[in-house]
Amino acid sequence: RLQVEHPVTEAITGLDLVAWQLRIAAGEPLDIAQSDVRLDGHAIEARVYAENPRRGFLPSSGRILHVAFPTGVRTDAGVEQGDEVSVHYDPMLAKIIAQGPDRATALAALDRALAETELLGVEHNTGFLRRVLAVRDFVSGSYTTRLIEEAGDTLVPGPEDLGALVAAFALRLTNRSEGPWGASDGFRLNQAAALALELTCEQRRVAVVLKEDSRTGVRTALVDDRVYDLVDLGSTTERVRLLAGEIRIDAAVRVEGSVVHVARFGGVERWQLPEERQDLQDAAPGERVAAPMPGQVIEVAVRVGDWVEPGALLLVVEAMKMEHVLRAPRAGRVAAIACAAGDRVQEGVELVQLEDDVAPATDQQSE
Repeated sequence: RLQVEHPVTEAITGLDLVAWQLRIAAGEPLDIAQSDVRLDGHAIEARVYAENPRRGFLPSSGRILHVAFPTGVRTDAGVEQGDEVSVHYDPMLAKIIAQGPDRATALAALDRALAETELLGVEHNTGFLRRVLAVRDFVSGSYTTRLIEEAGDTLVPGPEDLGALVAAFALRLTNRSEGPWGASDGFRLNQAAALALELTCEQRRVAVVLKEDSRTGVRTALVDDRVYDLVDLGSTTERVRLLAGEIRIDAAVRVEGSVVHVARFGGVERWQLPEERQDLQDAAPGERVAAPMPGQVIEVAVRVGDWVEPGALLLVVEAMKMEHVLRAPRAGRVAAIACAAGDRVQEGVELVQLEDDVAPATDQQSE
């Protein structure tokens, strides 16, 4: 049986373990002894998973809109552009293996490889892996299994404002590609065109205003309260290349309606116009419990009319061979249940709705 990490062994020994596995299964004897095995250099493997580190590593499913794996390293990939990442299987997408004469060289090579990796259409952990590689204890090799816990939020920062700028620029280019009648880029005769958008990603909301003076050609962007002078370095509807102030941006993008997928430096962000999920935002916080990912409901633990306390089990959703428990965010009475055991649900679909009510009296209160 081969371990998932067998490419690391192959890299530093020069042996093809898969070939040996097949030859042994065919009845051939090993023609080398353990003493013949020589270790050369250092190798390290990163597993790229379809999961969202900012949401507790919940699995992510969907169609791969764009994929580009790095060169100069070994990549064992299980997906290509157009593939569907299903909720029924393990979420591992690829393994990236880098090697060098020592640990520092191998780590630097792996970081470069992850930075070159582009995956759009599903959430993934590539950006998280890069931040792990930068942790001082990991670099020195003195880390423990508590590394993620001790590093805390530094490994899972929120979406960046520049990601919203890229998304807004991609939407502008997409609108322009539809011709003058489909464009909504703020064109005004003899005045600076201005396109104002409000984009959200992982509960973060960013206001972006793009301006272009048709007479001078000067472009600027206002991202929340920061102003950037923009220079377009050859952007297309699938790749945004900009100079924003002194920051050089090169990002793969894909626009799906009001959603923009952005890949930069190995990380991925999904920016959207807030109207897409307005139905969920209308409810007060804690009123509705929605599916955190696509999956199958395997248990509904409450009925309409039940009173629940904070943390009470509501239902269980199975996705990618894991069970995910949904609990009550607050105390309240179950007003509606929109699913049953066996139902398949999509991410963001409302499953349970709570309402304010008087808690049932205890035996002591009723006396």
